[in-house]
Amino acid sequence: MANQEESNYEDINGLPNNPGVVANEERTELPISSICVLANGDIVYCSFILSDVRILCKADGSLKILEGHTDRVTSVCTLDTPDRPDLQRIVSGSEDGRIRVWDPTSSTCLQVLEGYDGGVATVSTVVTPEGQCIVSGLDDYRLRVWKSVNGESLRYLYGHSNSVLSVCSLMNDMIASGSTDNTVRVWNPVTGKCLRVLNGHTGGVNSVCSLMNGMIASGSADMTVRVWDSTSGECLKILAGHTSVISAVCALPISEGESHIVSASHDNTLRIWNPSNGGCLRVLRGHTNLVTCVCLVITSEGPQILSGSIDGTLRFWHPISGRCIMFIDALTGIAEASNSNDPAPSMGGRLQKRKKTKKNLRSVKKFSKRKYKNRR
Repeated sequence: MANQEESNYEDINGLPNNPGVVANEERTELPISSICVLANGDIVYCSFILSDVRILCKADGSLKILEGHTDRVTSVCTLDTPDRPDLQRIVSGSEDGRIRVWDPTSSTCLQVLEGYDGGVATVSTVVTPEGQCIVSGLDDYRLRVWKSVNGESLRYLYGHSNSVLSVCSLMNDMIASGSTDNTVRVWNPVTGKCLRVLNGHTGGVNSVCSLMNGMIASGSADMTVRVWDSTSGECLKILAGHTSVISAVCALPISEGESHIVSASHDNTLRIWNPSNGGCLRVLRGHTNLVTCVCLVITSEGPQILSGSIDGTLRFWHPISGRCIMFIDALTGIAEASNSNDPAPSMGGRLQKRKKTKKNLRSVKKFSKRKYKNRR
């Protein structure tokens, strides 16, 4: 049994592979694979070992479970309706080869997008001249563009030579994708044409995000973040400092027209970078296992950083002090405030004050023994 688990958890490109969906009675923690945050502050996340999507409600701390996928959920994102934040939806992609669109209020599945045999590695939403679209990155090396209104499949984007792990929206209605073929590509999602191929990473590209002024940040298994000019394709900066695979990157706006970069890594840390000079501004420490995902959260206290990890926790961080403000047990939804003086976001009645004598997290030996090997 142990040997089989070890084998199942060996990876693609330094990222956790499919260990199979784990039965309820066997779960001790939920290793997080992807996160996003709704406009009302609710946290949406999924796990490497589950086939459902979970919503932790900010108002009362309740936990909703969205069921429908038949294999592990790999990616979640929000789908916005212009001028109607009350109609915000959740999009999820799964190894079952399907994309589902959910109503977070009623917990119902509104649409199922399907039509191929391979797994969905990532999902993202973009606004194009054709309207709001869902873009999926596939295990079969392609991207697929869907019309979000009716779920119509518009086109495939061909060019990558390995799995597509990340997609983001750029300025001027373009999109960027990152792949285990070590490249970033810039696309016109309407024509399906690949405009540029950004070469330089020596490991697979696990994550891409859009920065201000037309720049792209990419995080790779080669342990670096690269900053690119999306128009020329030039690599502007190489950000080095992590000691293991970089699993995710996101933009941290600091002023109009300027943003920093947050990176999450398998070295159990996050880093905040200045893309202008390539400097690391601070290192965020607290997770006890691989950090797999990160996103920006806008709260009444100001912008904060939210991360998810194999250690089964979600953590809020203050972007200036770099301190962990609060951590949440992803299995139970129980939130605990840290000893930081920075204000913690409200999570209904489930926010508890952390005791100084209490251990930060319980053991995660089940996942810490996994071996991750990069596929170059």
